[in-house]
Amino acid sequence: EIAVAIQEAVTPIASGKIHLVAHSFGGAIAAALAARLPSRIGSLTLIAPIGLSKQISRDFLTDFIAAERRRPLQNVLERLFADPSKITNDMVEGTLRFKRLEGVPEALSAIADAIADDGGQKQSIGATLNGLSCPVTLIWGDQDQIVPVPQQGEIPANATFVNIPGTGHMPQMEAASTVNDEIVKTIKRGGA
Repeated sequence: EIAVAIQEAVTPIASGKIHLVAHSFGGAIAAALAARLPSRIGSLTLIAPIGLSKQISRDFLTDFIAAERRRPLQNVLERLFADPSKITNDMVEGTLRFKRLEGVPEALSAIADAIADDGGQKQSIGATLNGLSCPVTLIWGDQDQIVPVPQQGEIPANATFVNIPGTGHMPQMEAASTVNDEIVKTIKRGGA
């Protein structure tokens, strides 16, 4: 389990409260880590995390894994943004290089299978988030095509929900200053 590996890596090097910030699949991992170490977590900021609803773009996962050339990969990456002009040549080339590393295609397929099936998302983090006593902030782009904005009933009562207009699945890139401000506010609420 990824959360266990992160716990084992963080525990010997981090003293005091840990403030977790995570995106998408990483959000589910951070939620699991927070549940494992509730007394150590100062705050939790999740950006478009998987696991609050059943909806997810399985097509994005499938197409991302299958894209082996520049143009198809650029088309897939454009789905991450409300403004596709944010995709740079360096981003596409760097992603292609990453995807060509040994073991990466298999790892991506395993992650995709862990995230979703034909029925939607497999993860469920709502109850985990509800059980946390630390500040929890959920940040979402209102035009997210990958993990759609959750419905009001899917947002845990203890979470602060921030919906950023004009951004997609990558609000940390499309509205970096807004996201950074929300992260800082959450960390301050957690006592740092």
